[in-house]
Amino acid sequence: MRIEVRPLVAVVILFIALAVLLGGSTVVGALTGTPVTETQVEPEIETVELKDGSELWPYTSRSQSVSDRTLALNVIVYGDATTTRELLQTEGFGDVTWEEMDDNETDIAPTEVTFNQSGLGLGDADGAIRYTYVEDPDGNEYWLDESYQLKDGTYLGARNHLRAYEDPHAGQWTVFQGHTEHWDWFQARHNVHSIEESQSVVELHFVDNPLVEDLVRERWGNDRGSDSDGWATVVDLDEEFATLLLGAILIASIQTARMREFIHDDDVKLVYQGAFVVGSLVALMMFVRFGAIWAEGQFPNIYPNTVAAMFFPFLAIGMPIAVYLIARPLDRLPAFAAGSSGFFIALLVDYTYLQVTALPLDTLLQHVALAIALGFIAAGASKTARDPETDLGYVRTGALLWAVAIIIPLLVHIPII
Repeated sequence: MRIEVRPLVAVVILFIALAVLLGGSTVVGALTGTPVTETQVEPEIETVELKDGSELWPYTSRSQSVSDRTLALNVIVYGDATTTRELLQTEGFGDVTWEEMDDNETDIAPTEVTFNQSGLGLGDADGAIRYTYVEDPDGNEYWLDESYQLKDGTYLGARNHLRAYEDPHAGQWTVFQGHTEHWDWFQARHNVHSIEESQSVVELHFVDNPLVEDLVRERWGNDRGSDSDGWATVVDLDEEFATLLLGAILIASIQTARMREFIHDDDVKLVYQGAFVVGSLVALMMFVRFGAIWAEGQFPNIYPNTVAAMFFPFLAIGMPIAVYLIARPLDRLPAFAAGSSGFFIALLVDYTYLQVTALPLDTLLQHVALAIALGFIAAGASKTARDPETDLGYVRTGALLWAVAIIIPLLVHIPII
């Protein structure tokens, strides 16, 4: 006599892990009404000295406090701030022409999100402001927000993103925080995946440029966060010369081969059916990614977050429906394999296109939960699981896990009262 084990216990454990990693601080803040950082002691500001005698804190922060530190500053250009900005945005200098970001292209800040009627945290936003601290040679202290932001890429795809902070004293230098990021549909936000990569892109923009007098890397020791190694790129402009011259698939066959372990070799139709499940998830993922990027380019006056809200239901609702309908001819185990691994393959194709090579731990855990959820939904829809007498609730369990894993990351967009 074979005993069927219900998956509910494993799912409950996964829920707890998701809640701790994805929503722990948000839940605590929501229940207590007090941000976690209020209980922390304000750390000392550690600065680096610039050539003009200014003292710079080599990080950015969500607020005018070092306790909300985010990413490391990684590029500084010595020279007239206006010339630096024009140089970055002038075609013909370097491999990348940086475009200025509009307000509707800036990152979502959790406290600035407005919710649309769909209930998703994908509404319009004024942008995520990041500050850095400067003390000028006269001893005046400043918390600076960015002077401007530049991008190379698309909001709903992948891009390089630069935040620029200009010298508030004499306008003779500009420091940058550069990072590569991509729009994660299941986190409803941008995920930063490299600082070093973006720093190298900026360096290539200045290498062999006739306006650049010198380019070196200098040890700043700001190696906390992401993949920062603590070295900043230092660019010196030739001011006189500058004044004169300035005037960027499908792999379902892999899964098809693996599914032969679960399906009889003589039943070719079932092999193709499993591949069809995988292919449908890949197609949905690519349709949303390319469709959103296309819409972003065709309608520049529409907020990118509004475009994201229009395409998000194709994934949040379309993926569970697709696996439920397409996996019905399969047996339970092959259906689970097709649904869960199909989701991973869809992500792999997407991330290959975006050239993403690293993800945060909370993102990885959420993606595992979503893959398991689709596997449960597919298994519950399979022909061997549709007997009411033996129904183990796979579809209900999968749908619940899917909904929770989708919703938890959106909690960070809910402002704490």
